[in-house]
Amino acid sequence: MVMHKYISIINLAVSFIMLFQTSVFADDNLSQIGAGFMGTHSGMIQNDGKLFMWGSNQHGELGIATYDEGGEDKVDKPRYVLNDAKFISLGQDFSALIKTDDTLWMTGVNNIGQLGDGTTIDKSEFKKIMNDVSFVSSGGAHSLAVQKDGSLWVWGYNGFGQLCNGTNSNTSLTPQKIMDGVKAAYAGYGHTAIIKQDGTLLMCGWNAKGQLGLGYDSGVESNPKELNFFDDGGNKIPVKQVTLGAYDTFFLLEDDTLWYAGRDMSGESCLGDDFSYSSTPVKVSDNVKLARIGDSFSTFVTKDDVQYLCGRGHSCTIPPSANNGKKISTPKKGFVDVEDVQIGAHYLLLLGKEGSAIAWGDNSEGQLGINSQAEYRCIYGYVQVPIAVVDIPQGPILEFNGQEQVGIEAKTGYTVTGNTGRNVGIYKATLKLVQDYVWSDGSTEDKEVEWQIIKSPNSPFIIDIPQGQTLEFNGRVQKGVKSGNGYNITGNTRKEVGKYKATLKLVQDYEWSDGTTEDKVVGWEIVKGKNPVTVTGKQVKVNYKKLKRNNIVIARQQVLKIEQNEGLLFFKKSSGNNKILINTATGSVKVSKGLKKGSYNIRVKVTAKGNKNYQAGSQTATVRIVVK
Repeated sequence: MVMHKYISIINLAVSFIMLFQTSVFADDNLSQIGAGFMGTHSGMIQNDGKLFMWGSNQHGELGIATYDEGGEDKVDKPRYVLNDAKFISLGQDFSALIKTDDTLWMTGVNNIGQLGDGTTIDKSEFKKIMNDVSFVSSGGAHSLAVQKDGSLWVWGYNGFGQLCNGTNSNTSLTPQKIMDGVKAAYAGYGHTAIIKQDGTLLMCGWNAKGQLGLGYDSGVESNPKELNFFDDGGNKIPVKQVTLGAYDTFFLLEDDTLWYAGRDMSGESCLGDDFSYSSTPVKVSDNVKLARIGDSFSTFVTKDDVQYLCGRGHSCTIPPSANNGKKISTPKKGFVDVEDVQIGAHYLLLLGKEGSAIAWGDNSEGQLGINSQAEYRCIYGYVQVPIAVVDIPQGPILEFNGQEQVGIEAKTGYTVTGNTGRNVGIYKATLKLVQDYVWSDGSTEDKEVEWQIIKSPNSPFIIDIPQGQTLEFNGRVQKGVKSGNGYNITGNTRKEVGKYKATLKLVQDYEWSDGTTEDKVVGWEIVKGKNPVTVTGKQVKVNYKKLKRNNIVIARQQVLKIEQNEGLLFFKKSSGNNKILINTATGSVKVSKGLKKGSYNIRVKVTAKGNKNYQAGSQTATVRIVVK
């Protein structure tokens, strides 16, 4: 695993002061991170296109099998999912992925068409939806995709008019084209922002809190409305990026200024204690590189790669823990050397410029990816990235050459056993990962891979002479010499006890490993089986008055339950009162007169003599005689 810097801490408050003075990131080869929109699942893409996912998987949003499908509903460290990933956008319990070939794939919850596959059935693996996609954004329950030709496609829930198609009633189960000339589009909980290729901004959807920035509250705006920004000279400023929450919106302009509109519930506007609402965008800061907004907190990163946070720090989203739950309404300086930051439901992921990721906040579903069972984390932790993903090798087919051959070579990341052989046949190699590596299917368990050696066109097959077995009688037909490729067998099946001989005859082009081709006679046998006799002792009552006058004889069936015996039975008392005797041939019990009242235990050994197929066998049982 990549070694990271460790920072000595005295207490929580002091530790974060120290952290904010220096870079904490290391090189983990990451190109993108993602957090579920107001959700609890996360993802990242490495520079080589490998996609890792972790956190909640209740609906298959990680792209792996759920618990009900034999998989997991929660993953607390990054799990490899697939290759060729280019860009991810994570909605609330569903995920969107653009691959390197510009195809769009979706997975996760789909009860109201979030995946755009024409159904309302959840998916637990990524399913292809569209081609030629350059940008995608997933929100609360709807998604937006921009194709390379600039066309905008929308699908999912439309109860707030967030699909921008002039209605607020028709949910779309498949992508629906609504306009051309689009550069990017962003999905929030119930509203949408569209940036045209000329930098013009269009807003639609839920506007009950003024979050569209149009200067008024309107409940629902199902048709796109243009929102413009101007400099002091009256010149229009294009919009670079938009981040949408539930009740509010951040607007980042091409001049690197950050603006806010909507209802500030917890200080997330970063505009101070006196600010609570504006339906017209209000300037927040200059020199901003990117911004993210959640349901109770926000963060932005300046052009010099410094992070700032605002809002209410539930689950330590705004450290240190002394501020947990306290409203922070002006920007609080966070980490330095930050490339990107993503916000989920009460947690943050930060991507450093060196390509590693850290996380803190709510961890109830493992969404921090730090391999921890803690419910939340106030001190940041490193997202646990495996050193490398190892492809599972395929078993080769080798030609026989008379020498020992290696079927599967050991490589970096795993060791191999069972990978050598000389004779023609099928072999199984066991592959074991070394620490911090993961298989390309996302698992870490040992793998068994078959490989084989086949006959060479220029040489006979060489096969080992099989050995005869010693088998125990079981009442069924058994095989004493195993079958195999290259020879036929007669005389290798019998049922009864005895010694037998099997004849092995080679087929054409085969040769025994001793260099001969003659028939082989191999001895094998079936020996007597263990006697299956079972004995259970019983309790018998004896009348005391009758016993005072006469001896009493009790039949075997009344004192012993005997089953599955093979051969004649013999009985012997091994312990007990001298006035209680057992007949060695019949097993009946004699209680002699004069025995006093009371309870008496005798131990009886029962022996089954056996027969031609079974050995002799014995069992001992306790018989209880009660005199009353």
